[in-house]
Amino acid sequence: MLIVALGAGALALGADFLVGCSVEIATRVGISDLFIGLSIVAIGTSLPELAASIAAVRAGHGDLCAGNIVGSNLFNMLLIGGGVSAFAGMDVYDELLLIEFPALVLLSVLLLWIFKSGHIVSRREGVLLLFLYLAILSISGLSQFGYLF
Repeated sequence: MLIVALGAGALALGADFLVGCSVEIATRVGISDLFIGLSIVAIGTSLPELAASIAAVRAGHGDLCAGNIVGSNLFNMLLIGGGVSAFAGMDVYDELLLIEFPALVLLSVLLLWIFKSGHIVSRREGVLLLFLYLAILSISGLSQFGYLF
């Protein structure tokens, strides 16, 4: 139990360090807060989930990984988004409606289709999802820097 607590603490500190340093560097370079949130902060806060999902799949518990994906998205959209909005309100940039929100909907449908196709996510589908993440992040970055739209 002590090892689990120490591991969780180390993951939390590592993610906090990654996010803090990345945001500082990105801010100094002039990257927008929106893009920082879509990339650096999202990656940093998801690293513990990635580690837990890899461990679950290696142990033969793929359903935990799938549940983590769905649960994390629901938690972030409803509890975090709803909680922040209920207490302080939240601005939503119009730019999100061009790329990020449509991508979220399309990828949710794609993930549903992948999950239902034989109940196994193949390596090919995994590579496709990684490619789509990089493509959407690239398109979003180009948009944020004024090269698109």
